[in-house]
Amino acid sequence: MGFVIMILFALVGVVLLIVGALRAKNNPKVLWLVGLGLIFIAAAIWLAWSK
Repeated sequence: MGFVIMILFALVGVVLLIVGALRAKNNPKVLWLVGLGLIFIAAAIWLAWSK
């Protein structure tokens, strides 16, 4: 179960990173999406290493 959650966190993080990066070209205010994506990816990595 934890593995599935880890994968979901990583996927959400990657999607947020990509969407944020594409949107930030036109609108720098959207950079918080990139930060949120990084947080999700970091959480996924932390979950993976904490086992």
